[in-house]
Amino acid sequence: MEYFISKLHEWEPRIRKCYAEDIQLDGKMILIDAGFIIELFIRYYDLSNCVETDISFLKPSVSEDVSHDLILLENQLPFFVLEDLYNLGMADNMDKNSPTFLELAFKYFAALNMQNLQPNCVKSVLHFTDLLRIFYIPGRVRSMRRFQVGNILDRRNTTSELVKAGLKLKVDETKKYLLDLRYQRGSLTMSHLDLSDKIEFD
Repeated sequence: MEYFISKLHEWEPRIRKCYAEDIQLDGKMILIDAGFIIELFIRYYDLSNCVETDISFLKPSVSEDVSHDLILLENQLPFFVLEDLYNLGMADNMDKNSPTFLELAFKYFAALNMQNLQPNCVKSVLHFTDLLRIFYIPGRVRSMRRFQVGNILDRRNTTSELVKAGLKLKVDETKKYLLDLRYQRGSLTMSHLDLSDKIEFD
C-alpha cells in the first residue's frame, strides 16, 4: 500500500493537470477509490470467478447505483491513475491473455457502447465520462480539431428557436449515436435520446 501511495505522490503534478481547479489530493483516498473500481471491474469481467459472497454486491439494484456514480463528472479519477495502478497491481499475474484496464472498462460499460467500438479503436481516455463521450460520438467528429468543435458550439441554438424558424425534427430509431444528424429539406433527423432522472444537465 505504501508503494502505491508513493506512486500517487510521484504522479501528483500530472494528476493536478487533469483538473481545472486546485484540488486537495489524499493519496489514501484515491487508492481506496481506485482499488474499489479495479476490483469491481475485474469481478464484472469474469462473473464465473465470483465467489458466493460477491453475489449480493452484484445485485442489479446495487450495481446500477454504482455504475451511475462512476459516470458522474464530479466523481472522476484520471483514467491513467486507474490504468497504471491496475498494471502495477497485476504485474506479477498478467500474461498475454490478461485484459487491459481499458478492456475491463469496455466490458463494464458495454451497455453504453452505442457504436460497438473495440478497445483497440480508442487511442486515449481522460476518465469514464470521456469514455462515454467516445461511445456516443462518431469517429469523424471525435477527430475534429478543438477549434472546429468550439466554432460549432458557439453557433448553437435552442430547440424551440429552431422549431420557430421552421425546422422539423424527426427521430430515426436506427441511429446509434447522438451526433449522427442528417439535414434534408428543412428536416433534421437524429437518434432517439432517453431522458431520465439519472441524466444531469448544466
